[in-house]
Amino acid sequence: PPTCAWELSPGKKFACFLSHYKVEAGSDARYLHDLFVRMANAHTFLDSTDLVDLRQLFAQGVHRSDVLVLLATRGVLTRPSLAPPRDRARAD
Repeated sequence: PPTCAWELSPGKKFACFLSHYKVEAGSDARYLHDLFVRMANAHTFLDSTDLVDLRQLFAQGVHRSDVLVLLATRGVLTRPSLAPPRDRARAD
């Protein structure tokens, strides 16, 4: 694949945060994670690899990533972990 030298924004640990519904896109997310790491030569957050405590999902993953990628499968927005940002977006 093509490559680039991704420069993280100040204070960020991950170039990309991959959000997905494991049942519908778990293998696709793993494939994209591995591909992006090779292409960008930068850390990519994938919850099944990087997440230890679900309560830390936003503090340790989303807020420390340059880009959020949502694999928009049918059930992804029904996940409980997406309820706070989804509800906040609706309120705004």
